[in-house]
Amino acid sequence: MSRKVMIVDADVDALGVLASALRARGLGVQIASEVYDAVEQAYQTPPHVLLAAKELDRDGDLSAALSAVPALSELPILHLVNAKDASTLGPREVRRADVDHVAARILEVALRETVVGAQQELRG
Repeated sequence: MSRKVMIVDADVDALGVLASALRARGLGVQIASEVYDAVEQAYQTPPHVLLAAKELDRDGDLSAALSAVPALSELPILHLVNAKDASTLGPREVRRADVDHVAARILEVALRETVVGAQQELRG
């Protein structure tokens, strides 16, 4: 089963490059260039993980918009940053330039969310 990721970035050139690279690694990719388009698309076709440029969520706009929709309130978000040093990354940050790491983190987060969701369903 292919993992689906939505990439949200106002830089459409960077968005296209990253989307192509992730598709080449076998991921299903949706793209959006602004917050409300991302929320609408995610509601219609929920991704496993949302990958967003940190600048788009700096004021919490994206997180707040997703939290306002009950079906999307638990959607995991990873932030794309331009950090040069991986040691400065926060737990939900990935370096934009390191596509292999981005893909690995998407799969890791998607798998963890799938396992947690399955455990909650079993508990009923």
